[in-house]
Amino acid sequence: MKHVILLAMLILPLTIFANGIGFWDVYNAQLENNYNYQKSILTLNQAKNEMDSYKSFWMPKIKISTSPVITFDASGLTPISMAVGIVFFNVFGAEIGVNFPFIIQNNDNWELNWGNPSVSLTREFFDESHANELEAQANYYLSLWSLENSKWDVLIDSVQNIFDWKHYQGLVNEYSTKVDLLQELYLDEKDPTKKENFHAQLLSSTNSLLNYENSLEGLEKSIPYSMTLYEETLKYISALTKLATQDLNIQDVIEKRMDVKAKKLQYESARERASLWFLPFVPNPSFSLNLSQVNDKPRWSISVSLSFSIFDKGSDVVQSFSRKKNEKISQLQLQNAKRDSELSLKILMNSLKTLTNNMELQKIEMEDSQQEFDTANELYKKGFESEDEMMLSKIEYQISLINLKYTHDKMILTMLRILKDRGALVGGEKN
Repeated sequence: MKHVILLAMLILPLTIFANGIGFWDVYNAQLENNYNYQKSILTLNQAKNEMDSYKSFWMPKIKISTSPVITFDASGLTPISMAVGIVFFNVFGAEIGVNFPFIIQNNDNWELNWGNPSVSLTREFFDESHANELEAQANYYLSLWSLENSKWDVLIDSVQNIFDWKHYQGLVNEYSTKVDLLQELYLDEKDPTKKENFHAQLLSSTNSLLNYENSLEGLEKSIPYSMTLYEETLKYISALTKLATQDLNIQDVIEKRMDVKAKKLQYESARERASLWFLPFVPNPSFSLNLSQVNDKPRWSISVSLSFSIFDKGSDVVQSFSRKKNEKISQLQLQNAKRDSELSLKILMNSLKTLTNNMELQKIEMEDSQQEFDTANELYKKGFESEDEMMLSKIEYQISLINLKYTHDKMILTMLRILKDRGALVGGEKN
């Protein structure tokens, strides 16, 4: 079953705020300057071209061969002999070549005379083109997986930076006010015990303020942080993550992931190569069929060629051993890929449960802080508590709200990571 992923490229926001940059603009700018993303595009194009060379007959290699292009002798400039060659690779494990020779006559009219075309077909007896094709397909899937991962990494990093900015900015504001209040209370307090208590709170709150300011400084500088940007980010990412855990069957997800598909193909390729473990020790005959026309009569020929080393400093033994061993290695890599994928998803699901429980606990703490603030506010109105002490209770309540909201934001980030591990395509459909 396919799950549509509502991401930027499918639902470009129609309500991007007029006086600032939108979240998807931020994402695209970060993506454009990401090294892994740019490198993945190049690798994917190379892998796709390699795979298509096996899948598509109509991707020939065309070359022009010549005798010496310009030659002078006693009579002057000699005719120029050239040929256009088209070679089709991997046609049922064979290589088909078509050659069109022609001569440019350097007479007064510069005539072009075509020679007789020829066709050749070459194939090795022990053909490994299918194993090569499987390897090319595996590289394509790995490259596609790497490209999507680079997109997800940029998306998640951008969202986390924006969420962190809102969290730390709120804490800096609250702790700045708290430090100022505690400074006044500490200086005005006459009772030694209370004064010492205010001093300890002042030192602790100052350290917290410095830590949150450092956290703000450590965020990505190129993002134009604002509350409007945060609200827009939250809106679209919340809509996206509604599908994160829907119909989540971990085993089914693993079998459909592109990296696991690639490992399966690599294993199949390694098994085929292992079945030819003896190839380094025996000659691999190459059969060639040539068709041409001479003096208006067809001419054909069949040839067999051999080329192999009787002993090559032990490299043939190593090659044979590698063929056998690589089958086991690729099998283990496939098993490890499935195991790691399963473990990663289970850890993320457990993290989501932990954050859900933390949120329930923080709700209780927030309600307690709200009750303490309401009590302090009532005492302040009746003149039994100072305004500064009432404000401290209010700040603690505000901090509990900020932390509760941040836990909710971390749940959204975790669900984004689940989407990534499910193999969701950024801006497309989950396979």
